[in-house]
Amino acid sequence: MESVSPSLDDYPDFQHRNRPHRRCRNKRRDQHDRWALQQSCDNPGNVHIHTGSGYERQPHIPRGQYRTCVHLTYNQYTTALTADSTANPLNTPLSTAVANLGTGNDANGANNVVIDFGHALMLSQYGLQAPAPGIPTINLNSAWPRTSTPFSFTSSVTNTQYDAIGVLEHELDEVLGGGGAGSLLPEALDSSCTGPSPGPFCNTFGATDLYRYASPGTPSFTTSSSATAYLSFDGGATSIAGFNQGAAPPAGCPGGDYGDFAPNGTGAGQLIQNACNTTGSYEAYTTSSPEFAMEEAIGWDPAAPAPVPEPGALAMLGTSLLGLVALRRQR
Repeated sequence: MESVSPSLDDYPDFQHRNRPHRRCRNKRRDQHDRWALQQSCDNPGNVHIHTGSGYERQPHIPRGQYRTCVHLTYNQYTTALTADSTANPLNTPLSTAVANLGTGNDANGANNVVIDFGHALMLSQYGLQAPAPGIPTINLNSAWPRTSTPFSFTSSVTNTQYDAIGVLEHELDEVLGGGGAGSLLPEALDSSCTGPSPGPFCNTFGATDLYRYASPGTPSFTTSSSATAYLSFDGGATSIAGFNQGAAPPAGCPGGDYGDFAPNGTGAGQLIQNACNTTGSYEAYTTSSPEFAMEEAIGWDPAAPAPVPEPGALAMLGTSLLGLVALRRQR
């Protein structure tokens, strides 16, 4: 892939730069992604994200390219997650998820958890060792102007355009540790895992794999396209969104990330984190979005609501305003 200069550096509310100590994965993403997290999260620190453009033969395929992976013991990860939850009691998805870790994947703590750089950097505020520097990179295919279904870079997206803002938001979710970055499927179950030279991700779990369920109380961790898998913070009792298992469309997205959502989207209102979407606008990214809840559950904390004046303060403000009006009339 050939880079196009100049590139654009984006800084949501979290930053990082420099070279990765490991290239995590370079996998095809879905057809779209969006942004809007900076107004919604309240974790101090920054993750610098490099975005650019490069030519690819397949149009409309964004790629999250260089991603630094951090290997942790289950205890290291969950201890930091618990400390985050204790420090941020307003984060209900996180407190619920922490309380139900005992029913999810890796509940016995026997396997490692692998998370992305941005996620690890945020959790370093809660006792986790700060990760080595890395460069999360989002690349948009520069072939889009040459096609009949180009990206729309505005909030107005027709049914013949791809939602570029939605594409970026999807990839930002992954830079922060959610979506495709949150699952170690299929790498954790690779055929090499039973051989003499297992791969680096064999028998590991990702952040959202700990919340991957087949039914209440029953975790899911398989690549079977007929399996049921969904995101749940309360031990499987409540489904936040379905996970992609690679089933035939429209139920799934073969070749798509297992940490992304399913079924596939179509038309206006498609979920940002779907593994496969079509032309048309994505949902608006809000604090009510399932994607936002996903990020909360892995430790990104909601921004504190704006303070509401007490009734007495409102009364004083009203009296002051009336006094100003009377003064102005006297003049």
